[in-house]
Amino acid sequence: LAMGDAAGSLEYWKRALALFEKAGLGNLVTEVLMTIGATYLALGDDRTALPYLQQADDLTARLGSDRWRPKTLRYLAVVDLLRHQPAQARSHLEQSLAIQRKLGDAREPGLAARTSADMGDTHLLLGDSRTAARWFDEALATSRAAVNRVEEARALFGLGRAAAAANDLGQARVRLEHALAVVESLRTAVENRDLRASFFAS
Repeated sequence: LAMGDAAGSLEYWKRALALFEKAGLGNLVTEVLMTIGATYLALGDDRTALPYLQQADDLTARLGSDRWRPKTLRYLAVVDLLRHQPAQARSHLEQSLAIQRKLGDAREPGLAARTSADMGDTHLLLGDSRTAARWFDEALATSRAAVNRVEEARALFGLGRAAAAANDLGQARVRLEHALAVVESLRTAVENRDLRASFFAS
């Protein structure tokens, strides 16, 4: 996010938050709290993000919202990972995954892939490359089933890091090359889309 765009977005969402809180619209309050927290995370400000994310998680717990709680727990884990607190991250991610499994077919594949990849990152921080690789494999399978190329690239990159941590440099190179190929395909797709849009607008 550009700083100007982020500042404007934060001002908008904070005004919306006050209105939704006054109206007692719990689910919308949760969504806005997460949005504000995620925006601060994108700006690299986990300190400011954390109170918003904690408030969102507390609210989803009180509401008993299985729709939103896995997301708030995962965001808290992201803060833990940024602070190199893998034990706390694992606790938050395990809670998130437990609710996602309970949702069954109603769970969001993108969230499932992100959470699995986060677990991979967590186990890399814990020094357990083998378990990390299993989680990245799960993230890869989920992302491919959902045709989520962004999460596929992340999972492949994670598998490369796990292989490197296990000193399997040949496998690490293969996985990283696959990740780069996915990223390149995404970049090309965006360029082609923008080119087509420019052509039809002219």
